[in-house]
Amino acid sequence: MTGHAWHARGVGLGLMVVAMSAAVALGADDLKPVTAQVAVAQITREAMPSWKKDGTLPRQMCDFAVDKGWKTDRDGLVVVLGRKLNNDAAFEAYVKWQLLSFFPDFSDLTAAQLDQLIKGMAPMQPYPNSVSLVTDPGSSQPGNLINNLSGSVGGQRLGVDRRPKETTNKPLSNAEIVAATNERLTQQHAFAKASNVIVTRYRETLTERLPETGPARLTAMIEDLRTRVEAGDPSHVDLAKALLAASEKAKADKTLTAEQRKQLSDAVAVAAGRKWPIIKSVKLGGGGNITYDADYAVVDPNIAVQIRKNLLTTPKP
Repeated sequence: MTGHAWHARGVGLGLMVVAMSAAVALGADDLKPVTAQVAVAQITREAMPSWKKDGTLPRQMCDFAVDKGWKTDRDGLVVVLGRKLNNDAAFEAYVKWQLLSFFPDFSDLTAAQLDQLIKGMAPMQPYPNSVSLVTDPGSSQPGNLINNLSGSVGGQRLGVDRRPKETTNKPLSNAEIVAATNERLTQQHAFAKASNVIVTRYRETLTERLPETGPARLTAMIEDLRTRVEAGDPSHVDLAKALLAASEKAKADKTLTAEQRKQLSDAVAVAAGRKWPIIKSVKLGGGGNITYDADYAVVDPNIAVQIRKNLLTTPKP
């Protein structure tokens, strides 16, 4: 999935421009005022049947409000975008993505409102990982390695029942446990990938709506980067490159104060300090012990250093 979202960003923005043009053509006086809560209820009503049936969503464009001919209060919309709307992160992200079709003006957000929007970014679905495993990949793990692997598929814990099979009345062998666990890992990787495509689409649309100058957009991108790394999502690689490009532009931003630049730089250091394990598979090691293979999600340290350097650069008078 590496690069899936930022690579397609231009296409998504083109579709949004079409939707915005349609909204402008209607004229503000022609639009029906509704509350953000009413919009959430209608988007949910429209999308939930197909989502429950086969995991599909009805709209491929951010165009709900345009289609309805509706408008809503910006501040009320910010409150709703800052809330948790659904236990399913992907569905929540879809609803919030459609709420952005109201094209709210985020140019003068207060610090509290920006904090609401960022905290309300739909969470990433984590790839299977286990922060409780402290030894190096490939080494033998004692006891309940399988039960320590975190993550779920359809609400089920990633793990394999050691109870006897009904047909043989014998407990599962380590080889059988490895095979069953790898099947679960494959499911979990696929689930995380599909969910995060929807989540990152919302996050990137939101980010593009934030002001290009000042700390708002950079703050959102940095927090997005941190949580993508912690989820083990490979799209963090392209987001780091996009943040690098944004930090280059920020060198000339005279609206950023020295304090804001330091805060942004420190936040990048936190994001870059994360090194998150992603369990790829488990296997039988020496002596029949169960071992695991893992990758690590981590920001390229050279990119992180350059981002921080750019953010701390004060523009010439």
